[in-house]
Amino acid sequence: MALSVAEDFPWTKNNPGSFYYGTFPAVTPLFLPAGFLWGVGSSAYQTEGAWDKDGKGPSIWDAFTHRKGKVLRNETGDSACDGYYKVKDDIQLLKELKVNHYLLSISWPRIMPTGIKAEQLNEKGIQFYNDTINSLLENNITPIVSLYHWDLPQVRQYLN
Repeated sequence: MALSVAEDFPWTKNNPGSFYYGTFPAVTPLFLPAGFLWGVGSSAYQTEGAWDKDGKGPSIWDAFTHRKGKVLRNETGDSACDGYYKVKDDIQLLKELKVNHYLLSISWPRIMPTGIKAEQLNEKGIQFYNDTINSLLENNITPIVSLYHWDLPQVRQYLN
């Protein structure tokens, strides 16, 4: 038997409209293997924002979403969740959720604006990810890094 619907968890009865309230639900070992690890993840484009700040080059998603009519309501990731500026707050929220792993993606154009290391490295972008990873480790959250999450530097792709 596996849990598959919200009413199987008692905590949903007390918090029906919210998942965030400090902890993940207690689940019996019957349903999870020993040593199961809780984690969450995000992608750089969907959370960081700061699309043209501190030396970041444009990505294929920046170019695509800036073309009118390509995305519902012409929305972009220009500010997203402002995770680039709120990373310490976000890590605190991860800690409050009591996750022990966090999957993050590294924006290729944030660390290599042209996509080629020999042409240019963005030290501010490298420092951002270095600080983020160090802060996760200081908070006992293991970072898991996705090196490519569909965030290609625009100069590496031609768009019609």
